[in-house]
Amino acid sequence: MAYPIYSDQDLGYLRTLEDERYKLSGQSVSYYTLNRGSNVDPLYGEAKPEAYQAYTLTMAITYQESDNKEPSVQDEGLVFEYDAEAFLAHNEWTSNGPAGRLPKVGDVVFIMAEHFDVVKASKGGNVMDTVSVVGFKLMLKKRSRFDPQRRLT
Repeated sequence: MAYPIYSDQDLGYLRTLEDERYKLSGQSVSYYTLNRGSNVDPLYGEAKPEAYQAYTLTMAITYQESDNKEPSVQDEGLVFEYDAEAFLAHNEWTSNGPAGRLPKVGDVVFIMAEHFDVVKASKGGNVMDTVSVVGFKLMLKKRSRFDPQRRLT
């Protein structure tokens, strides 16, 4: 019978290492979560600004505006979209994030004076080949036409 090198009893330690790595190399961001049980604007179908709750988290970000620019021409004019990735430690989320939920699509991240939509949120940082997870990976998108900031103000 083969035993895994790392087991669940090591998971707390490995999550602490991941959290420390992001605290040393990451940056502080504002993370806005949507309270899905709140009122919705009847005209646009969007959540009202007071429906978002802000949290301060530390994440590692990969974003280069010049590399990730996707221009497209539509009937309304020239539109730019920017992609970024964010990595978040599990311990950071459980200690400073909202209780009882995971990062979700539709949340907003304020990074480097820019607002980004969370377009994909998944668990990441699996330990070896186990199901044990030490963090989250978020795919972010900034749209020039529909700026996420409009939902927060």
